[in-house]
Amino acid sequence: MKLLILSGVLIICTPGSTQSYTNKGTDFWVGYGVQGTMYNADGSVNYTDGGSQEMVLYFTSIKPANVRVEIPATGWVRTYAIGGNGYAESDPIPKTGIDDARLAAEGVSDKGIHITSDIPIGAFAHIYDKSGSALALLIPTNILGQDYYTLNFTQTSTDKNANSFGFVLATEDSTTVEITPSVNTLTHPAGVPFTQMLQKGQIYNLLGTVTGQNGGIYTGGDLTGTHIRTIVTANAPCKKIAVFAGSGNTAVSCTPGGATTSDNMMQQMYPGESWGNRYVTVPTFKMPNNYFRVMVKDPATIVNVNGTQLINLINGRYYEFQSDTPCVINSDLDIMVAQYITTSTQCNNTNNGIDGDPDMIYLVPMDQDIIFARSVSTPHYATTSHYINVIMSTFDTAAFQLDGIFRGGSFTPVLKNPNLSYAQFKVDAGGHTLISDSSFNAIAYGYGPDESYGYDIGFSFNRLTNFLSVQNPYGSPNNIPQTCRATQFKMAVNLVFQPTELVWDFLGNPNLSPNNIVDIKNAVPDSVFNYKGQTYYRYTLPGIYNYSTIGPLDLKVYTYSPTQDGCTSLFTIDYDVDVVEHPVANWSLNYNKCANDTLYFKDSSSAFSNKTIQWIWDFGDGTGSADINPVKKYAAYGDYNVALRTITDIGCFADTVKPVSLTPYPVPDFSTTPKCEGIPTNFTDLSTISYGAISTWHWNFGDGTVADVQNTLKMFPVGGPYFITLTVSNKNSCTADTTKLLYIYKYPRISASDTFVYQGNSVQLKPAYTGDSLTFKWTPPTYLNSDTAAYPVSSPQDDILYHLTVTGPGGCATPKDIFVDVIQILHIPNAFSPNGDGINDKWIITNLEYYPTADVEVFNRYGQPLFYSTNYAQKPWDGTYNGSPVPVGTYYYIINAKSKYVSRKSGYVVVLR
Repeated sequence: MKLLILSGVLIICTPGSTQSYTNKGTDFWVGYGVQGTMYNADGSVNYTDGGSQEMVLYFTSIKPANVRVEIPATGWVRTYAIGGNGYAESDPIPKTGIDDARLAAEGVSDKGIHITSDIPIGAFAHIYDKSGSALALLIPTNILGQDYYTLNFTQTSTDKNANSFGFVLATEDSTTVEITPSVNTLTHPAGVPFTQMLQKGQIYNLLGTVTGQNGGIYTGGDLTGTHIRTIVTANAPCKKIAVFAGSGNTAVSCTPGGATTSDNMMQQMYPGESWGNRYVTVPTFKMPNNYFRVMVKDPATIVNVNGTQLINLINGRYYEFQSDTPCVINSDLDIMVAQYITTSTQCNNTNNGIDGDPDMIYLVPMDQDIIFARSVSTPHYATTSHYINVIMSTFDTAAFQLDGIFRGGSFTPVLKNPNLSYAQFKVDAGGHTLISDSSFNAIAYGYGPDESYGYDIGFSFNRLTNFLSVQNPYGSPNNIPQTCRATQFKMAVNLVFQPTELVWDFLGNPNLSPNNIVDIKNAVPDSVFNYKGQTYYRYTLPGIYNYSTIGPLDLKVYTYSPTQDGCTSLFTIDYDVDVVEHPVANWSLNYNKCANDTLYFKDSSSAFSNKTIQWIWDFGDGTGSADINPVKKYAAYGDYNVALRTITDIGCFADTVKPVSLTPYPVPDFSTTPKCEGIPTNFTDLSTISYGAISTWHWNFGDGTVADVQNTLKMFPVGGPYFITLTVSNKNSCTADTTKLLYIYKYPRISASDTFVYQGNSVQLKPAYTGDSLTFKWTPPTYLNSDTAAYPVSSPQDDILYHLTVTGPGGCATPKDIFVDVIQILHIPNAFSPNGDGINDKWIITNLEYYPTADVEVFNRYGQPLFYSTNYAQKPWDGTYNGSPVPVGTYYYIINAKSKYVSRKSGYVVVLR
């Protein structure tokens, strides 16, 4: 590594030699611009209380940040912590005493205000009081330039102490600036350049003169077109400067002298490298008639508004026009555009009774738009209404979100270019988040009583010299130094000069791999290209790098170049690579897994702060697509692994693989054998499927019971018809069912009782039957006229028990026993001769043996009992009483057979000898 030798060295001036190309940064400078209320009524500076105005700073960040605000010349310091995705407001900037930072006088001030942060933030400056308000977007130090033309407005005010102003702030020591006022200032004549040496944090402030007064309206010089640049001197590098322009108080009116109120303005000038040639303007809400100024670097620049070329270039530097509709502005060379809100009620801007007042907004070219921003809608002083205008591609509006809500339906196509659309949103005071996966351009503004504020929300430009390129896996080296966490990338530096040696220093960053210092001697560019008329030499760093976290990757590139006197000059360039979260590939598919129909894939990937621009689909069957939301039909059912690779606009990629399963509906079927009630019935699954397998079965038996097995047994306690449903599914829950009628046969019902018949007679057996198509079987068939008749006739000689079996459909049989009781008739002789001859010696009653419990009583004529027996068949009466023969004669009897079928018998019997 060579050492820097300053003596006799010519340092090549490399404007814009840093690498953060957005309004976010870690280092900012700002001044406390002049405001009419800083002065007493006699025009002297108010040193008592500093005036009614206040100046505060706003900070926005998507991540927690620690911010330091200081006035280095006085030692005044404040620190602030910003919560994630939030914003913070500073204490008022001092306006009295030793820390007084106001720029109330022309000349040099050492009260530059320095803002630093540990991570990139957005920063804004706001000067306001009860009747004035100006809010400026601040530009990071690392993208400041060296050559500016201020852009103000015609100075007309109700305040006699108001001036058009412009000031330049040095960000490095020993910065020589050259200033050429466009009009007379308080101490410098118009058109006469002068130089001033400034140290870091010092400011040179210009105040235009007050030129006249008429009816309480004061006119003054308009500093628009004032040229401010750094002077390149030998042995010194170019120095970056911050330039601000505005007015302590001015009116914007369509009628000269017609303004009754006026307001302060202040904005920070954009570096010349950030100007562009395509702008789109949108009117401010409810105050649509705006003024516009278009500043040119080259007076020969051709500028068209809505297709009509502007004429009447003012002071060889700017055009001015009015419009109350969206405008498309194009030019052949780079330009800068400012939009002006008018004085309240002027130019037909009645605002429906809501106050407002002048303000100035510097616009950003359409090629420097953004995809994410945090804005601040200030509540100071009494701002009552707040708005945000957004412009973006018509085809991308659906993706736009404001404070987490998709607002695509709020956009209207631009009449002169329907490919672009705009929206005007009314918002509340406070911080707001704007995000989209496609780029947009936006301004924020608001109104209060006799005041307003307005500023461009943010920018992202990539046209600065000596820039770093990053090449991600799917991107050629781009001018936006951005990569993704955990993604391989390469780096190259693009220089407007050719060094002989390059040293890359990654400051030992532990999150970078590798992180060693790389010294490239005898450096040779690997390519040479031309951009916007500038020749660039690209030097690619060998090796592949990987960063393990998100956030800025800071690095330094030291370039060594020989000078004419043989010495070597060292030029140090600070870069930072914006490392964002790597994309996440994802997709959704709402489809019928059970039908081989057309599938509609929907990408749901996340690219965070970038935009997905390429999709690589692999459908797992040898086919693919590059559409964002492809349509696919597979040739056959099957299980496929679908892979998606998404590629962002900076070349990072992400992969995901998900299964897609297409299976047909199963064909349900089953068999069963009808059974009788109370008998288990077999249910056998016969379902089929053409691809895959059936995984679940569900039986519904129609009686409130179910089963979840493939084959089963089921007992129905009650016969009758049952609708049996089998539902089958596969792994994709492709479900089909079938229902069959099953008849469970009922058992016949028999209602019968035992019967009787008198000996020698016949009886028909008549059970009651319930059932259809019944058959009958009687056993034994003895004494029956038919053993298969429903009602056979029995002629029994003795008691008999019949077993009846009644069979119905399905072979369901019911048994029944029926007893036939044969009633024996008693034959009672009316005489017998107990004479011992062996003939009729006993009174034999035929069939009484069938009634073994029968009672037999015999009485004489006087009713005196002579004989009693309960087992007469075993010992019949032999005509005796107490062992002695009874006399011949007539005797009386009573026979109780004790049977329901035989009545009580009584009569007489004659005893003969």
